[in-house]
Amino acid sequence: MYRNFHLAANGMIVKGNKILLHHRTDCDMWDLPGGGIEKGEDIFQALRREVYEETGLKVKPLRLAGVYQNYRKEIFVFNFLVKVVSGKLTKNKEADDFKYFNFKKLPKNMPTKQRERILDFYKNKNIPTVKVQRSMASKDKLLIK
Repeated sequence: MYRNFHLAANGMIVKGNKILLHHRTDCDMWDLPGGGIEKGEDIFQALRREVYEETGLKVKPLRLAGVYQNYRKEIFVFNFLVKVVSGKLTKNKEADDFKYFNFKKLPKNMPTKQRERILDFYKNKNIPTVKVQRSMASKDKLLIK
């Protein structure tokens, strides 16, 4: 029997040694912009749509940064390094703040899996990471409203 997996795409907007995160409105967490791939969408359409919905920025994918299997949630997440082509950061129903964080000073209140994905990118900038992520840290559970 086959398992049903969901697919998601995240955009990594990088300036020097900093990465853009948005603060979520549904919980006190900083996160990469991105989300699920909808039926009928290809991965690049989903990436552009999700980043735009959460940030107001139109982006162009530059390259694959990593593929992660979130084993607990049965999701495959594709992280892409992206370039901003237009738009401006705009607060919305999913994001109430934006900030560029230094790779070495990421916020404490962010999902552990996202932190791991960002640090993988920082360590292996030219090589996409492929990894299975099996568990959610208890601190992540406590921060969700």
